[in-house]
Amino acid sequence: MKARYAAEEKDEKNGVKDALKRLVPKTAGSVESRGGKISTIIKAGEITLTVTAEREGLLKRKQLLRAIETRIDREAVSVLEIGFLDGIISKNLNCFGYEVTAVDPANKNVLNVIAREWHDNLLGAGQDVAKFYSEPINLKWLKKIPDFEVVIAVNSNNTKTFQACKKTHTQILEVLLNKTERQLFMRVTEEGSADEFPKAALFSLAKENGWEADVVFKEGAAEICLINKIPGSKPLRIVHAGETRNNKSTIFEVELAKCLDLYGAGYANDKHHFTGTLKQYQRDPQLKYEDSLLKRYYDYF
Repeated sequence: MKARYAAEEKDEKNGVKDALKRLVPKTAGSVESRGGKISTIIKAGEITLTVTAEREGLLKRKQLLRAIETRIDREAVSVLEIGFLDGIISKNLNCFGYEVTAVDPANKNVLNVIAREWHDNLLGAGQDVAKFYSEPINLKWLKKIPDFEVVIAVNSNNTKTFQACKKTHTQILEVLLNKTERQLFMRVTEEGSADEFPKAALFSLAKENGWEADVVFKEGAAEICLINKIPGSKPLRIVHAGETRNNKSTIFEVELAKCLDLYGAGYANDKHHFTGTLKQYQRDPQLKYEDSLLKRYYDYF
């Protein structure tokens, strides 16, 4: 059975947008952190959905995202992530402007993504989002998919994701590289194992074709390798907190109505909580937090 979380046609997108807007007054959520676990709790009417993850696991995914975002080709457009798990990598690359398609054989991982971005969906129902699918992944599937400029397969237990055995390791790597136009990010181990593809086979294929091969991240015995087909490609540059003071980028003005926050909410036409609170303060300089829209917002969400 194929679980689908993607609206492609205009009518589909408008339908999803309208449905999400109608859910706003009926949906509430919260995040809890206890004993090294982080839970997203969503309530819709009488139904409660809880998705829990290990804090350390989420932090490692964030580190992995950082390793990818500092090396991914900024000229690329299309990205395929195989084994998206919690959707953190695909979701963020989509926010950076890439057109992302994410596929995972586990149906529950689509639910994980929907649960964790409930807040984004309700605030920015019309935003352009990554496409998440769940379907079986194997050699036959790989041969049928279109080419992508960047392919990412960095989830643990990669051989399980691809339904691979030792006899098909090299063949799967060959097809993956053929489907990749610019860059392949791949989790491997030095000698290969029952869970991961062998680094030697991947680097050997890269050497045969004259492609650049490098290790961009290490996690225990596993390594995230980058096969770069385009020599001299320039990586994406995301400025992080603390770096802006040394940034020499040109300053330019953008109309406020065209600006969106991290979650897709606008500062002019949308009911943005910070903007609404500032407008309250303009009307009443003696405004207290207890009486503000901001407190109502945080109490609700």
